[in-house]
Amino acid sequence: MAIVLLLGLASSAAAQGQSLQFDLQPFRLTSTSCGLLSVEGTQIGAHLYPRAVVQLSYQRDPLLYEGFGQITTAVGDRIAGEVAVSLGLFNRLEVGLGLPVVLHQSGESLGASPTVGGSPVVSARGIGDLRVVLKGRILGNGVKGFSLAALASLRIPTAQDNTLAGAGFGITSQLLGGVRLGRLRANLMLGYRMQPERKLYSLTIDDELVFGAGVEVRIWRRLSALAELTGTTASASPFSAAQTSPLVARGGLRLGVGAFQIAVAGGPGIIAGYGAPKAQVLASVGWVPGGSDADADGIPDHNDDCPLEPEDRDGFQDADGCPDLDNDGDGIPDKEDSCPLQPEDKDGYLDIDGCPDPDNDGDGIPDKKDTCPNAPEDKDGFQDDDGCPDPDNDGDGIPDKKDTCPNKAEVKNGIKDDDGCPEPDRDADGILDEEDACPDEAEDKNGLEDDDGCPEDPDGDLIPNHRDRCPNEPETFNGYQDKDGCPDSKTPKVIIRRRDILLSEAVYFDTDKWDVKRRSYRVLFKLAKAIKGNRRIRRVYVEGHADQRGSEEYNQWLSFKRAKTVVNYLVKLGVNRKRLRALGWGQQRPDNTAGTQKGMANNRRVRFHVVRNTRRRTP
Repeated sequence: MAIVLLLGLASSAAAQGQSLQFDLQPFRLTSTSCGLLSVEGTQIGAHLYPRAVVQLSYQRDPLLYEGFGQITTAVGDRIAGEVAVSLGLFNRLEVGLGLPVVLHQSGESLGASPTVGGSPVVSARGIGDLRVVLKGRILGNGVKGFSLAALASLRIPTAQDNTLAGAGFGITSQLLGGVRLGRLRANLMLGYRMQPERKLYSLTIDDELVFGAGVEVRIWRRLSALAELTGTTASASPFSAAQTSPLVARGGLRLGVGAFQIAVAGGPGIIAGYGAPKAQVLASVGWVPGGSDADADGIPDHNDDCPLEPEDRDGFQDADGCPDLDNDGDGIPDKEDSCPLQPEDKDGYLDIDGCPDPDNDGDGIPDKKDTCPNAPEDKDGFQDDDGCPDPDNDGDGIPDKKDTCPNKAEVKNGIKDDDGCPEPDRDADGILDEEDACPDEAEDKNGLEDDDGCPEDPDGDLIPNHRDRCPNEPETFNGYQDKDGCPDSKTPKVIIRRRDILLSEAVYFDTDKWDVKRRSYRVLFKLAKAIKGNRRIRRVYVEGHADQRGSEEYNQWLSFKRAKTVVNYLVKLGVNRKRLRALGWGQQRPDNTAGTQKGMANNRRVRFHVVRNTRRRTP
């Protein structure tokens, strides 16, 4: 990858007395703050803070020549170093010096041949040209976002002859661009180098364009990875010849340890121009005493995300070097924030103090679970976990403060409607409503079932005396004037008595089966109507009975199935199932003990036993 020079005969060259004042390394170590390897950065060193870097590099085959029909290694191995120092001024300028030195170089040209006046063509060691650098900020600070800077470099001839480390006076001007996004920093360099024309046998070097680009990525704390690409080309005819357009790639790592920065890197020459070796490795140690702390916040600039803005040292992210004017990010400056590390919850309650209010009303119920976060729960034992005050627990329109019974709604019946309590005895018969089977009909206190709260019914037809035209004769429920309380001349279908219900005819089933015959549908319809129309009937037990023929177990099972069929039929006709219950007695309760056909027929029956309602009516 190194340049191959057409040197011709060594004796011819010696006869011409040609000088070797030529710089074999066009890419120099950065001389100012925060550069990469050879690509300068845009950041400026802090005022009066110094910086120093020492670099050591090894290059393989940086110079070859062709003569006598073969390629000869003019410089095969080269060990070089460089020392650079800089000083920041006024936080806007930085001046620096750089001096290269050749520690060792070897090749076939070093030694007996070729020679000029009996001396080796190339010296094995020596110093190079001194560089004086001035860098100034144009835009940004080089730490965040995009930034621009300008750099001028003056080359002063201090190199020894034949070291291939100096080319005389020269001026290089560069425009530097930089972008920093979090852990990534990218630098770009474009410049022009003015210098006197130099010839090294067939190679002519004059003014050049210089360029470079690189990136640095912080991978762990103060450890970062570096990569860059640098090159030059003749300004008169850019990229017209490879030997005047060297391009070199480098990559490496840099680690910060206290005030020191240690870097190792290497890479090949990409385009075989002069000074582009086949391979190169380098190491450098940089020293920044005091940490280059432009904002004097105690955090070195290379670790300071805001090198020109001092850290506020408030215990919140104090290691990043940036002031945190609103630590919790709630939009309230820390100076005005009573809780600078806890964001305001912005719920419309005391939102200007900067403190979250997890329980605005202070009722002990967190706002997230509080249906009324700005109105405290009244803790009166009524719905105390919803967070809302309940000024009228029972919803009767009387505030709890004036309500004698705050958890029982007033009954608006014209009786003490302003005390907030329901009247426990609406019909004023001395029996509490909750125990009064007829809460709106007063007990008649006639010595007959006076504790049920209902006006009595001597004939047991469940029609109160004050509505019963025949109080001592039970109504026959046959669908004809069933509400007057009097028996009818028509044959009754249903007769409700105090303890049972009589039907005008039996319920018929098929032999040895439990299906109701159609002839019994009408009487069961009347029965269902009577049960539904009498609220004092709490429950009806439908009892199935059998004669003594067959086994006892079978008769009990068959009688229960028949009773269950009757219950299901009554439910289908609209009777609440809760008011019905099927029982199968089998042959346990015969109606007739005679063994005659008529006696056994009387035993095969369905009876309806009534349980009267002495409490609240069944729903």
